[in-house]
Amino acid sequence: MMNIFKISACIFIIMILFIGSSCNRVEPEPRNARILIATHGMLGFNTLIQLDDNMLIVTLFSFDERSSMFESIGTFDDTLLEDFFTQSPLIKNIMGFIDRGIARDANNAMIVVPVNRGIIEQVETELSQAQLENVWMLIENIVQNEPDMEFRTVPFIRGSPTYVWAMIDDNMYWSWSYPSDYFDYLTRSERREEEQRIAPFINRDLLRLVAELNHLSQHSTHPTQW
Repeated sequence: MMNIFKISACIFIIMILFIGSSCNRVEPEPRNARILIATHGMLGFNTLIQLDDNMLIVTLFSFDERSSMFESIGTFDDTLLEDFFTQSPLIKNIMGFIDRGIARDANNAMIVVPVNRGIIEQVETELSQAQLENVWMLIENIVQNEPDMEFRTVPFIRGSPTYVWAMIDDNMYWSWSYPSDYFDYLTRSERREEEQRIAPFINRDLLRLVAELNHLSQHSTHPTQW
């Protein structure tokens, strides 16, 4: 009889612990999210990642479809970036984004013309419910924290740093992503100091989300260390 009481007590405790953990668990919400990735000082392409219901859309687009070194397959819709620019006009400077350029007409006279961004590549991936819920959980990890401070550039960075901006529920989150060989030529103490210096510019939850979306789309946007 004593053993039965002990077993019943153990089951009761386990049930209480299970119910408690279930109550504390944050259920991920379905969200639409857009992520913009650009490399400062790198003439070439930018990346826009969109989550639209269960569709994951990754779009590579050039600065100018007329002057791009890549062959474009369409014209990129600049309105998809308007809320990013509204949140922080500095993003335009990082991307080298301009609305008007100079060209020559049939008489060789210089004229002002609109600058269109060309789509270089676009990959669409349909996510399963399990994949989608995992993405929602990664997004939930981001939004559990306060939206990041106003975007500012990372000072004194070697090479061309990669920036990641995300629009989630009209709030912007951002992070700098360093290349995989960024610390290769530093001593241990120098690396520790550099990691401390750039820590305020790293949002690891956001970078984990980007890494997962890259994996799901089987697409690599930039050679970065996530």
